[in-house]
Amino acid sequence: NFRTKKPSSLNEEIEVSFADGYPYLIIGTASIDDLNHKIGSPVDINRFRPNILINTKSAFEEDLWKVVSIGESDLQVV
Repeated sequence: NFRTKKPSSLNEEIEVSFADGYPYLIIGTASIDDLNHKIGSPVDINRFRPNILINTKSAFEEDLWKVVSIGESDLQVV
């Protein structure tokens, strides 16, 4: 089941084939900490099923990223 997505930050269309729309889910630890603080009850990070968990200092800073580099691989953030 393929879909085409054209993010506003890109000039090209990207074909995605995962049910959730994107092949990777990147979450920052500070974002989960912020959520847990706001709702007053801890939510386990595994409930979000991230593929990549990054230690961050600010909540939702991952929303501003354009590229994440892991080793020699660059992942385009959309």
